[in-house]
Amino acid sequence: MQRSKSRVKELITGDLVTHVLYGKEWVGIIVGFLDEGPEDSLHNEKALVQIQPSTKYDGFFKSRVSSKNKINENLGFVSTNWLFKLDIMKTLDLHGTRHKEVDEKVRQFLNFITLPCQIITGNSPKMKEITKKVVEEYGWLCKEKDSFNHGTLVITQNYS
Repeated sequence: MQRSKSRVKELITGDLVTHVLYGKEWVGIIVGFLDEGPEDSLHNEKALVQIQPSTKYDGFFKSRVSSKNKINENLGFVSTNWLFKLDIMKTLDLHGTRHKEVDEKVRQFLNFITLPCQIITGNSPKMKEITKKVVEEYGWLCKEKDSFNHGTLVITQNYS
């Protein structure tokens, strides 16, 4: 019987997922869940997944899975143990924004956002300074995305 929530992982119908073996280029949407075998086993749960069209693995179920797990070329069953939820972070891109408009634009973005999110400032120290000031007023944390990308700030909750 199909369900809308996984027993094994924090996955629900409608989640975008990626496959542990194929990486983030393998993108599918969960359509439902099915138990194959005893319900008390965590290894028997499968997700019915629709591969997203025009992605690298479009047609994945055509030749890469057994016929019992294939419904059509882009729809089939995958063990939930192989799936991970694809987190898509909301992004505000400030390229082309004048410094005098940054404060208001950042506030409008942050007012209705779910954290974490990211703001692309580019490498302008003034743009970063204005953005960080607003984020701090909200009581949130702001840090550079990574050591290679100094022009993107990731905003997270302050857990202190």
